[in-house]
Amino acid sequence: MLRYVNACLCVLFVLLAGCNFIDQITGKNAKKQAPIPTQTPTAGELVSYLNRSTSQIESIQVENLDVEVKKGLILAVGLNGSMVCQKPRNFRMWATIPASGSPAADLGSNDREFWFWMSRADPPDLFYCSHADVGRVQMPFPIQPDWVLEGLGLATVTPNENMRVNMNAKQGTIDLIEPSRSPQGQNVFKVTTFNARTVSGSDPQVLSRRLVDEKGREICAAYITHMQVDPRTGILIPKEVKFEYPSDRITMRLTLSTVTVNGPVTPQQAQQWFTRPNMPNVRSIDLANYREASPTSGPVRNAGGIFRGAGR
Repeated sequence: MLRYVNACLCVLFVLLAGCNFIDQITGKNAKKQAPIPTQTPTAGELVSYLNRSTSQIESIQVENLDVEVKKGLILAVGLNGSMVCQKPRNFRMWATIPASGSPAADLGSNDREFWFWMSRADPPDLFYCSHADVGRVQMPFPIQPDWVLEGLGLATVTPNENMRVNMNAKQGTIDLIEPSRSPQGQNVFKVTTFNARTVSGSDPQVLSRRLVDEKGREICAAYITHMQVDPRTGILIPKEVKFEYPSDRITMRLTLSTVTVNGPVTPQQAQQWFTRPNMPNVRSIDLANYREASPTSGPVRNAGGIFRGAGR
């Protein structure tokens, strides 16, 4: 269950025109260096760079969201949808079937809990769980809202003395490596990979956020492939992000279009968006009590079972 970790929604990267990436994070205005600089930034400088970026976003609303989910090499789900988030932990993603427009999925979270529902799951129950219970429940679906949020980079990073930096000149990347522990108490590492070169346009400066085990095996990952500029604020945010869950052989690609950054969110909207829905004729199941409440139903299905249902 290492892949089910806390986390958070949209990363922005402010790139100073004419400055090398190392100059950006250190605050220096030196002349341009070689395409791949030889100077290695400190962990504190990288953390400051990330936090300066994310501090500019309070909320994001995505009117047009394309969702592509694959199980192995087979396209299981291609969906349309919308998404909205608000710091620190409010998140909601709705998805519909393109041909009919009928509801297909609902994922959300607030400061107390998260939930998810898929219309073609077998059975189509709405699962929910408090954040505090994540470490002791079996998850039937690996795409947890907290990890989507963290993968997109909205969370503030807390520096600590155990962080280290690895610069790979051959690959042109810089890794910020943070030792951590899974909800089950196992040692894991959060790895944020930067492009060491200065980028421009739609290229991402932060390439990926990954969670790996002690042997370096990937538990889950978010790869930022394209960026875009919010036309109202000028803030740079992700355009396309690919999430990978190797143990389940699941890939989810999100393409964000018609995006509003830091738009107003009224209390009424927040209450509507970030409250677990009460769906007619849909059973709501608290994962923390699922086995006790349903002793004859067997263990919760893994993600593979859900995606076999989705492929019908």
